[in-house]
Amino acid sequence: PASILQEARGEFSRIKGEELAQLRSDGSATAVLILCHASAVNSPESAAALEVWKALDQPLDGLVRMVALDCDEFPNDCRFLQAGSVPRAMLLSGGELTRYRGPLTRKSVGIFATNSIPSPVAQLTFKAVPWWEGSELR
Repeated sequence: PASILQEARGEFSRIKGEELAQLRSDGSATAVLILCHASAVNSPESAAALEVWKALDQPLDGLVRMVALDCDEFPNDCRFLQAGSVPRAMLLSGGELTRYRGPLTRKSVGIFATNSIPSPVAQLTFKAVPWWEGSELR
């Protein structure tokens, strides 16, 4: 069965622990905001958190890839992430996983995401340093 997010918005995707392990090892430049959730029947809090994810999709588009992991369907992957209780939000950026601690509201999660991800200028600068050090332009 598809997650609520997949039904509501095509941009969201489900992710499995193996895919996340690959993202972590790749050190992908794209930050991933992950919501570990349960079905609305098992966790009314998860249903509310999924609504927050839907609301954040447009404002955070281009800054972060947002995914949801259904812990009822993929319990081993949630254990892999050490999600503990659900709903649980975390950010994967630069190969590092950071747990979000705070209320799962649109404003607080949005602030967490924007403050945790280096700006595009900072990312470009970070990527340019090795090139600059190896170039003859120095």
